[in-house]
Amino acid sequence: MGVAYSVDGERRMVCTRGWGVLTTDDLRGLYRVMRTDPRIRPGFRQLADWRDITTMSVDQFAVREAAQTHVFGDQMRRAIVVASDVAYGLARMFASYSDAAGQDVEVFRDMATAQLWLEGAG
Repeated sequence: MGVAYSVDGERRMVCTRGWGVLTTDDLRGLYRVMRTDPRIRPGFRQLADWRDITTMSVDQFAVREAAQTHVFGDQMRRAIVVASDVAYGLARMFASYSDAAGQDVEVFRDMATAQLWLEGAG
């Protein structure tokens, strides 16, 4: 699996991307690094592109842990874009755990729609 992120301070946005096989260690590692990145501020939004993930090998405990990790401020918009039904299910689980932790996460199948929502137009 590959996992990466970039920070756009001007747009106040963190873009994450995954491809190949997503594992529990990948997910935990990504959130551990982002949580300590001084460039990421609580007022930033997140756009997660999971469209190129081919296999999900993540347990529900890691999903809950990542969802409850406060990298982003409460109610900051975070969008996850997926292509497969399996990714959609895992992303919805993440969104449910996130909602319970005061986060605003939505799941999309279309990048343009996700971007509009993040900008507040959706």
